[in-house]
Amino acid sequence: MKKKLKVLHLEDVDADAELVERALLKGGLQFEILVVDNKIDFIKALEEFLPDLILCDHSLPSFNSIEAITIVKEMKLHIPFILVTATISEESAIDVMLGGADDYILKDRMARLPNSIERVLEKHRLENEQKQSEKERERLLDIIQKSLNEIFMFNPETLLFEYVNDEALKHLRYTKEEILKLTPLDIYPDLNEKTFREMLSAIEHSAVMKKIFETSHLRKDKTHYDAEVHLQLIEQETGKTFLAMSMDITQRKKAERETLQLVNSLQSKNKELGQFAYIVSHNLRAPIAKILGIASVFDTGNENPSNTELLECIVQEVTNLDNVVVDINTIISTRDSINDKIDYVYFDAKLKLIEQVLKNQITESKAAITSDFKNSERVLTVKSYLYSIMFNLLSNAIKYRLPGVPLNIHLQTERVADFICLSVKDNGMGIDLKKYGEKLFGLYKRFHGNAIEGKGIGLNLVKMQVDSLGGKVEVESNINHGSTFKVYFPIIQNGDDKNKQGAAD
Repeated sequence: MKKKLKVLHLEDVDADAELVERALLKGGLQFEILVVDNKIDFIKALEEFLPDLILCDHSLPSFNSIEAITIVKEMKLHIPFILVTATISEESAIDVMLGGADDYILKDRMARLPNSIERVLEKHRLENEQKQSEKERERLLDIIQKSLNEIFMFNPETLLFEYVNDEALKHLRYTKEEILKLTPLDIYPDLNEKTFREMLSAIEHSAVMKKIFETSHLRKDKTHYDAEVHLQLIEQETGKTFLAMSMDITQRKKAERETLQLVNSLQSKNKELGQFAYIVSHNLRAPIAKILGIASVFDTGNENPSNTELLECIVQEVTNLDNVVVDINTIISTRDSINDKIDYVYFDAKLKLIEQVLKNQITESKAAITSDFKNSERVLTVKSYLYSIMFNLLSNAIKYRLPGVPLNIHLQTERVADFICLSVKDNGMGIDLKKYGEKLFGLYKRFHGNAIEGKGIGLNLVKMQVDSLGGKVEVESNINHGSTFKVYFPIIQNGDDKNKQGAAD
């Protein structure tokens, strides 16, 4: 059922009041009308009757339309106001309209009143909707402004930012004036314009009208941070706009990377456990089985000449068993040493120490060892690891030299992204990577037969230690043309937080 229009009529002549009521009835309006003829009753009606429309004569004995409009304004009421009068000068009509009246009707043209009412009511309805929309927008902007997330609004055509909240300015380190000259592409360096516009088009033509994605944010000072972006299309009376809400997820991404590293570490440890199972089942059981076999034929009752030979075999197998136990102990000790404190270690100092230890091998092989550490003279790491890594790579280069060819070994450092890379290059025998590449760092893996002494444990230790540090090892090698091992040590930015000592070896 349609609500009746509540009309407050300010009129002191009964006949004129009846004339207005007949005009409303003739116009087909459903209404409830209250007629008052003085200021006191007018104010009371505004407070209690709560009219939807005010009709007002221009001049009453002690009151007039200008004063009525003033009262409505002072009470902060937004009610359609139509002047209905017998005669009025053009100057007075202008004053009333400028004062706030929506229209005026002469009493001798009362037929125009219903149409005037409908037009004025529609005008106020639209104004009220616009004001409500503006209030909602102001409330939304206030919420956005106070949000702890970064909020952006940008034009879908020009892509220029139209609004950015304080949290975004704080994270990106721009002023408001600076950022309003930019587009999302200036802060999303991972996206190009074509891809971004395709994304916007997909959102615009989707029923969901929203997309969530992760990207890097670029600050004014060119530093980056990870962010999750919620991109949404907003349709308003003024047109379409896109709203992007970003959340800094740097810590979350860091945790994900740490979790992934932990999973990879666990997988690596599981693989190592498999290798230990092999050691236990094969390398330990084999000599034990031989010892038991020899013991079973040992003649304890007579001085059998073969007993001496059997004892020698037992000693040899026990020695082999002891070597395996020593290897296991070495590997376990290497695992435990990752908890050692880290220090700044100079490559040149470690190289000189290793050259002293390998002095006899270097002299015998006539190896020429050169180095170039000017790009990175030191690294913040576990010093025992660096020593072990350099020792094993140098001793292997000497051990697997090419007969008849002067041995040259060159060590060099350089910065590569977030790593310090130590390369050890030789011109020795080389390795067939196509054949042995996947087994290169395996435990007890050897690739040059038994002619050269070795256990096949050195490269396994190198790989284990580098992985524990969060680095990586790369190998380039060709048979009879030497090998280059590249060891990448992660650059630790906050050395003081990791038990750094300032002294270096």
